[in-house]
Amino acid sequence: MIKANWFSIFGLLAAGALPLSVEAADKIVVCVQNTTGLSASDLHVTFTGTGGNLYVDPFSVVALFCPTPAVPSNGSVGNTAVIDWGTNCVGPGGLTRTIHSLPRFQAS
Repeated sequence: MIKANWFSIFGLLAAGALPLSVEAADKIVVCVQNTTGLSASDLHVTFTGTGGNLYVDPFSVVALFCPTPAVPSNGSVGNTAVIDWGTNCVGPGGLTRTIHSLPRFQAS
């Protein structure tokens, strides 16, 4: 698991001259293997400590032979990311990789 913190470099450089917002977030790369023995069409990943703010960019989801998924959990308050390909495309033993953004705070 990789964890990275980021800040807008422009925001940090210009903070003294302009009033602008800088947002910090943790980005977590999650790799999951399908061990159900069946093909899967969706993935549910639950985190603790997100404060209910969890976002998955559908284009950050990598699963071979799968289309870009819907992420119906985006925009809702909760700790579970729901990724839905709409078809059973992740075979038994198949791997998925997702990048989850967990916003921590917003400062002005």
